[in-house]
Amino acid sequence: MRKISFLLCFCVLLLGLVGCSEMPARKPIAIVIQKTNGYKTTIDETKIVEKVMTIVENVNWKEGTNPSMSRKEDARFQVNYENKEKETYLVWFGKYGNAEFIRVSAKGSTYGTLMKADQAKQLREILFCYSAWVDRLICWRNTVSNFRKTDSGIAV
Repeated sequence: MRKISFLLCFCVLLLGLVGCSEMPARKPIAIVIQKTNGYKTTIDETKIVEKVMTIVENVNWKEGTNPSMSRKEDARFQVNYENKEKETYLVWFGKYGNAEFIRVSAKGSTYGTLMKADQAKQLREILFCYSAWVDRLICWRNTVSNFRKTDSGIAV
């Protein structure tokens, strides 16, 4: 009887481990920066996405809070995952190099802080400078294509 109960416990444990190992991993594939003017910039460069996710992993999240802030966020971005899940992050950059976050997902909202000034600065550069550079490139490309469409060289 003792061997049967040991074997039964072992089988249940083994099934539990196998079931947990088949859970799909959430892999981020893109960052969508949402501008205040309504435009969006999608970053799907692997290095940039990984850098943003590394910064987000260093945020100290306070579970079980009901987050709200007194002023409008400085930046807003969304992380798109391979399994079609999405998480939106609202970011407030502090004057002392910190950053405060609200994460909004299907599970609810959570508040967090990032006290590492260097990482807050890197995130700020990615969200503002990188996306502005991409916007300028798109604008330039559209201007060149409009220029080529006209006979006189003057875009209408």
